[in-house]
Amino acid sequence: MELTQEIFEFIFTKGVFEWFDLTEGTRDGDTTASTFEEKDIPPLTDEHTHQKIVARKFHHLTVTDFPLRGRPTRLTFRRRYWQLEGQQEYLKRDSTLVFPGTQLEQAFAAFVQEDGRDGSHLAGRPRQIPDDPGVKEFEKPYTHYLSGFTTWSQRDDADRWMLFPENIGSQLSIDDVAVTKGALSTVLTNKAAYGKQGALVAMMEGTKVCDLTPILAKIPFEQRMRVTEVTLEMSASMTAMVKQAFPNATLVLDRFHVQHLVSEAVQEIRIGVRREAITDENHQITHAQQDKQPYRPHTFEHGDTPKQLLARSRSLLFKPQSQWYDHQKARATILFREYPTLKTAYELSMMFRACYEDSTTQSEAKEKLTHWYQKVDEQDLESFLVPAESIRLHEPTILHDFIHRSTNAAAESLNAKLKNFRALVRGVRDKKFHFFRVAKLYG
Repeated sequence: MELTQEIFEFIFTKGVFEWFDLTEGTRDGDTTASTFEEKDIPPLTDEHTHQKIVARKFHHLTVTDFPLRGRPTRLTFRRRYWQLEGQQEYLKRDSTLVFPGTQLEQAFAAFVQEDGRDGSHLAGRPRQIPDDPGVKEFEKPYTHYLSGFTTWSQRDDADRWMLFPENIGSQLSIDDVAVTKGALSTVLTNKAAYGKQGALVAMMEGTKVCDLTPILAKIPFEQRMRVTEVTLEMSASMTAMVKQAFPNATLVLDRFHVQHLVSEAVQEIRIGVRREAITDENHQITHAQQDKQPYRPHTFEHGDTPKQLLARSRSLLFKPQSQWYDHQKARATILFREYPTLKTAYELSMMFRACYEDSTTQSEAKEKLTHWYQKVDEQDLESFLVPAESIRLHEPTILHDFIHRSTNAAAESLNAKLKNFRALVRGVRDKKFHFFRVAKLYG
């Protein structure tokens, strides 16, 4: 749907369209995007009569979460700059946008007139939020008048919890994320929304079952009973909370969290072996100094010392051999020749990975897991005993993965977006308003 300038004349002050033209105005679903470009009317005076304009630049100011009737809206203003022949500095127009009628006009005028003196906001360079009093003044009326924050129904409790029962679906994901100052929040998402608007079902401060279960209980019981599957990590508190809140749901342990347990066991062995290599190297350096001889470290055929070999082998131990590059294959050959324990650990890790990748049914996966348990017991590697026991205890929920092959990727994706949004707005000062913006984007 195309939006015309006449529509925006009812929203902005009268003076805006004396100097700006609407160059883009579209609505795609619930999202509105518009771009206003300053007219090419250079502010020339009598002293500029014989000077030609040799260059033009644009300065972009963008508001990414300006809501119109509760819909996400992107407003972009493109200010023009003109450079005259023989001058290094650019001219700009100081538009008069102060007209009687609204509380916003003085702040909005300062916002649009921001001149970006450091040049970093000009087109073609990374956009930064200008440190300008006019822009900061615009934030207040935007927060309290334009955004709809003051009339938001969840405003009073937003810093502790937000609920969107209308977004609930049959398949959910639950995870925790550090939203502000390292404090963890529990996030419940709908897989069907694919991390877009409508993905957020609940965001709650903390991870305690006793605090979060009463909040989820505010969702109508009929809606909670429609949930048939919840994907989560290996967390006792999350498991207890999901069982109480969604009694009809099947719990599925995310495969990547489970595989991470086994990968950590391999890395634990690698770190232990590397620590021994560093200790041996220290002893050799000490003996060389005592004998007043230069220290010459032992190196393998590809040039690595034992310490370097073990440090540079970290990434290849996470991947199957089919994904190794040629230099990783060469390094792995030396690594497994010199440190057989690491080879055994790597083979156990890949064997567990195959339980997921090569199994198509629960019974087939259970058979492969039983065989893997036996191998772990035979090798008797201490680093693998604890992960193997944890997997054995959680085997029923692990095997649920083979019903729909569900993962927690949707929750992890939304968590990454929340962290990126926090970085984009340069931290969180007002938690309630920050969560209001999150609700507009994903609620």
